[in-house]
Amino acid sequence: MEMHFRFRFLTRSIQHSIQLTRYFTVGFSPEAAKFFLYWLFMAFSLGTFTFLGQGFMAIFRDSTTAQGFGALLIGMSSIFGGIIIRPQHMPSFWIWAYWTFPLHYVYEGLFTSQFNQDETPITPSYGSPFYDYVRTEYCDWVPAGEPLPDDCTGTAADWIDVAFGGNWTVENIKWDIVYLVGANVVAKVMTMYGLKQKNYLAK
Repeated sequence: MEMHFRFRFLTRSIQHSIQLTRYFTVGFSPEAAKFFLYWLFMAFSLGTFTFLGQGFMAIFRDSTTAQGFGALLIGMSSIFGGIIIRPQHMPSFWIWAYWTFPLHYVYEGLFTSQFNQDETPITPSYGSPFYDYVRTEYCDWVPAGEPLPDDCTGTAADWIDVAFGGNWTVENIKWDIVYLVGANVVAKVMTMYGLKQKNYLAK
C-alpha cells in the first residue's frame, strides 16, 4: 500500500509539473485564477476518462468489451466535443451527443477561462465569419468583400465568441464544473458497483 501511494504521488507530481511547464511556455496568462482553472479542467479531463475506463473494466465481462465502449466514448467525445463540429453547426439529430459526452465541457472550460478578456490581436482570414465580425465591429468603413488593413484586427476573446457561435461563454464554466464533478462521481459509483456486484469468475 505504501509503495502504491508513493507511485501514484510520483506520477501525479510529474503530470502536474508537465502541466505547469506547458502552461507558461505557451504564453497563457500568469493570473492565479486562470492557472487554477487550467489545472482544474486538465485534472477533470484526465480523471473523467480514466475513471470511466475503470468503470467499464469493472462492469463488463472482458477487456475487449470494455475497450470497445471506451473507444466509443473517446470517439464520440472527439467528434461531438465542439471542435470538429462547432456548436452552432451541430446537426439537430446529434445535439444529444454534444450535451452528453464529457469532452465538450472540458474544452469549453479551458477555452473560455483562458481567453476571457484576452486582448491578443488576431488577424482574421479573408472571407471567414471572423473577418465579417472584425470588419463590422472595428473597421466598418471598409467595404464588404475588401481586404482589411493590417492594423484592423480582433482579439482572442472575440475569436472565441465568433468561432463557437456565442455558445461558449465564461458564464458556463460553473456548469462545466458541475457536469464534470457529476461524471466523475458516476464513474466511481459504476466502478464500485462492478467490483461489488459483478463476479465473472463465479462458476
